[in-house]
Amino acid sequence: MKKIYLAIAILALTLQTSCKKEGTTEENTPSTETTATSENETKSEDNTAMNTPKTYSITATPEFSMLGKNNEVQVKLINLKALELSDPDGKITGIELTYQLEVTNKNTINKGSIFVNPRDFRLELENGNKISHDQYTAFPVEEEETKTSEKQIFKIPAGTKPVNLHLFFDETRAVVKLDMQ
Repeated sequence: MKKIYLAIAILALTLQTSCKKEGTTEENTPSTETTATSENETKSEDNTAMNTPKTYSITATPEFSMLGKNNEVQVKLINLKALELSDPDGKITGIELTYQLEVTNKNTINKGSIFVNPRDFRLELENGNKISHDQYTAFPVEEEETKTSEKQIFKIPAGTKPVNLHLFFDETRAVVKLDMQ
């Protein structure tokens, strides 16, 4: 009988010891998973920061430009934005400059509507080259009306910055200075 009690005591002691080890292992496992999760979150935040394209703020001077032989067109550049473009390897391929035109037709009633076509606009770069739009939208503006255009887009080659935007309308020209920061 002493042998049975001794065997039960050894068995109980073994079970108790093995249960404590399992409990300890379970307690360590979540902290290991938490640490791994934290490392993965940090890595994904780093990748997101690396994949976020660089943006630039652009200011246009003067705020308004007058065009037309009788100064009948007032043009304002709004929502100017520049976004750095890169290929999948992270190499910078250029800058996409987008903006909208806010055009006011200063003609009085019965003097006629105007048609603004940004096709003729040219973006002057710091190296002296002038480029045309990659995408643009022409639009009409009725007398004594102000209208905002769709988005106008220039694709600027890598390693250059915009300096001036040359606006043309009815054989007149205005130059808007661009400051990209």
